[in-house]
Amino acid sequence: MSIDRTLAFAVVSGSPGAEGHLAALCAELSRALSREVIPRVLPSYPEMEREVEAGAAHLVWAPPLVAIHLEDAGLASIELCCTRGGQADYHAAIFTRHASRIATLADLKGCHFAWVDTHSSAGYLVPRMRLVAAGLDPERLFARESFLRTHERVACAVLEGEADAGATYLSLDPATGRPVSAGWLEAGAGINGAFIVSTAGPIPSDAIAMSRKLPPDLKAALVEQVLALPSSVPDAVGGLLRADGFAPPHAAHFQALRAMAAAKR
Repeated sequence: MSIDRTLAFAVVSGSPGAEGHLAALCAELSRALSREVIPRVLPSYPEMEREVEAGAAHLVWAPPLVAIHLEDAGLASIELCCTRGGQADYHAAIFTRHASRIATLADLKGCHFAWVDTHSSAGYLVPRMRLVAAGLDPERLFARESFLRTHERVACAVLEGEADAGATYLSLDPATGRPVSAGWLEAGAGINGAFIVSTAGPIPSDAIAMSRKLPPDLKAALVEQVLALPSSVPDAVGGLLRADGFAPPHAAHFQALRAMAAAKR
């Protein structure tokens, strides 16, 4: 795929609305750039990496761990972070149902725990590190672990009793301390729909990374137009990226998460 003619914006998603939302974002970028931007909904993050390396994906939305890996591999540069409630970071929550016997991290022993996937910061890496910091061994703590791929499915599994507890993302209003976004809100539960056992973070938000193969002037134009998307297509930005804006990350924004990932390896 020639950069001179066409760009591709890639995401990994299993949501039924992902293709429509991404198509709306690409149509707006195409209009603003006077250049065709095509949508690519991919099945996995390894596939995303292959597409970026092959030059078939030029602009990607990725969770922070994946974006860090793309940058460290020399394939892409992190240009923007999603913001939610004006914040460019969020937290992980280990949560359960209000009627559950689980009230502390130690109570997780012998339970069925639901994760998102091993690429997820809030749905796997950071909460596991929280367990280690509490003196618990996540390799031996649980009777059973399930990987359900999306935060919504994790929340549904926990709230419907299919799993005893799970891990998801959580953004708090800095003024009130109340959740403004969380996996259980995505699943249709209320603000207080889950019992929060523990939190961990902050975690850098999902990132917009751009191929190293893009010329600097085109990359700068893409950054400018992505920054404008929340005003021009807010429903698509919110529906696909669960964001209300974008912001350039400061130099040390991913430093702590990089250290956690290196420690895990």
